[in-house]
Amino acid sequence: MNKILSLRQFFAANVNEEAEAESLDIDTSVLDELVELVGSEEDVEDAAAAAYDDLAKAFEKGEVEVSEEDVPENLAIASLVLKLVEMGSIDPQEADDFIAKHVG
Repeated sequence: MNKILSLRQFFAANVNEEAEAESLDIDTSVLDELVELVGSEEDVEDAAAAAYDDLAKAFEKGEVEVSEEDVPENLAIASLVLKLVEMGSIDPQEADDFIAKHVG
């Protein structure tokens, strides 16, 4: 759960601030590419906050578990991309392509 608290701090900050991203091991170029795809840094930040809330609730309910083999950053990016689809900021095919390229 400590990783999720770091995600909250990261997503609450500007998605381009490398110092915050370094603590998560998230490549800032991935986030920059997502902002380019969406066309709005604010939309990405809003989606990130909503994705965090969804993940936090899922963890509290025991609906999501992260094993030692899992990469929390991949879960964070995938959740963010899914939230952008739900918000209508990107279409499902763009999301699939982005996740295939950056997660896994």
